[in-house]
Amino acid sequence: MPDYLYLMESRLHPAHWKAIVRTQNAAETLGMNVYLVGGAVRDLIGGFPIEDLDFVVEGNALKLAQELAREQVRVTWRDEAVRAANLEFPSGVPASIATVRAGFGANSSQPQKEPATILDDLRRRDFAINAIGISLNPHSRGLLLDPINGVADMEKKELRALYPNSFLQDPIRMFRAVRFQTRLHFALESKTAAQFQSAKQSKVFEKVSGEDLEQEFRQIAREREPTEILKALEKENLLTVLSPRLQGPRVDWQGMARAAKAAPMLAAAGLPVRSFPLFLHLLTARLSPTDRAQVASVGVATDKARTASTNAVRSVKYNRSKSLNVWIDPLRRRTP
Repeated sequence: MPDYLYLMESRLHPAHWKAIVRTQNAAETLGMNVYLVGGAVRDLIGGFPIEDLDFVVEGNALKLAQELAREQVRVTWRDEAVRAANLEFPSGVPASIATVRAGFGANSSQPQKEPATILDDLRRRDFAINAIGISLNPHSRGLLLDPINGVADMEKKELRALYPNSFLQDPIRMFRAVRFQTRLHFALESKTAAQFQSAKQSKVFEKVSGEDLEQEFRQIAREREPTEILKALEKENLLTVLSPRLQGPRVDWQGMARAAKAAPMLAAAGLPVRSFPLFLHLLTARLSPTDRAQVASVGVATDKARTASTNAVRSVKYNRSKSLNVWIDPLRRRTP
């Protein structure tokens, strides 16, 4: 059995490891059980790059967030109803922290009325590869929790939904399935593939809420290869949920590829550009004002994105060094 404590310490970036240690120490101070879960554990086991950290707590996660805030950890968002928060550690590492919840599908994001455990929380997730956790608690630190056998799916490179009606219950999972398939180069497990096709034929994805769509597209914007994910969504006809015209030549694929290539170069030079505004602007730049208004009507505010992307490029233009012209100019030419 792998030593997951050693795996975390050896594979994680020092900034991520420091954030984990800080979180487990704060939880221990409060007498709470805390676990690393979801994508961070999946990517740790799979050897994929880890961008952010997800924690769940058997207790009130907002109290833990408050305790961390005393140590210069910034709370960027909080939800009192579901007792969850987004954090940013002093090193810049982003993280989420939430109270364990039970249930699945649309009901899993509702306020929890009954006490839940870490195993309840893992079993409510979208795919088995995301239903894995690692204990950060004193008497079980490094213990792997895998109630749905997600590690076996990692070895098979498969995405397996946890419930027969998973996509019907929560259609945003169709978009997440495409994103994980593309990023991880995994295939849908046979029953999951059939469920996906059935959900697509029923057009249940048209019922996704604007809030869920915006959160998912923000996540896509943060990916290393967002263009490939968008092309995969287009292939499945899922991009049309934003606008029926958002397909083929109506998407500025070259502009999006340039932006994705430029972002890490600019960040490395100390000139970060807000990725989501540029991403959204380039995604809808070739649509008519009427079609952009339709995108906004489903919850993704393109006008704000257009303004923010313009300001971001102007900021970079003001600060950039001459050597970065080759990366900025393609973006600037596409910004009105």
